[in-house]
Amino acid sequence: MKDMLADSAIRHKFVAGLKAVNPSAQLYRKSGTWRHYHSDSALIEHQGRKYIAVGLAANPNGGHWLQRLIVGLDRIITAAR
Repeated sequence: MKDMLADSAIRHKFVAGLKAVNPSAQLYRKSGTWRHYHSDSALIEHQGRKYIAVGLAANPNGGHWLQRLIVGLDRIITAAR
């Protein structure tokens, strides 16, 4: 399953946000967009942590929101030691 979800060809939402600040992070993800709905879900592994993130936004700017959301979430999770 991880092989199918790794190395997304589309670099937006969670991938764009997290790779900009943590290029070594490994994401196994599935995203979707329909009209003004934007979703992303991922198993994220890096800095000795593994976590699942899921986001859904009902707004034309939702893709950008998810990109920013994952950066803040990742900072919280990786700082908690």
